[in-house]
Amino acid sequence: MVGLPHTGDIELCRVKLDAETVANYKMLIEQDFKYRLYADGLPSATVVSKNEQKHTQVLQYHEGIPVGEINIMEGDEHIYNHLEITIKLHKVAGSKDRNRVVGFDVEPKSIGCNKDGPDASKKAELKVG
Repeated sequence: MVGLPHTGDIELCRVKLDAETVANYKMLIEQDFKYRLYADGLPSATVVSKNEQKHTQVLQYHEGIPVGEINIMEGDEHIYNHLEITIKLHKVAGSKDRNRVVGFDVEPKSIGCNKDGPDASKKAELKVG
């Protein structure tokens, strides 16, 4: 496999949502709406990590990327506002500079913000303003 350099985390924007947009996102989350990304014609595989037990993490692959998640315990929704994308490449035989995409994983994440920027210890709240 050929790896690409990691460019680090980039904060693209902080968006304030109006009531209609929040309601639309909540509806999409509640209806389990998903979308797909493509790289070189290959659809992404969605990776969801779940903590099944105290120290065990299970990776599950799903079709499509969900818009967000519902926290049943707290009764609220969180939007997935960050995507961790991994593209796996193989060198094309007989070529020095050509690669072929052989895998494309997307892990959606909900990352909250504080006054200094992204805060991975919090989930992104889906609220007005």
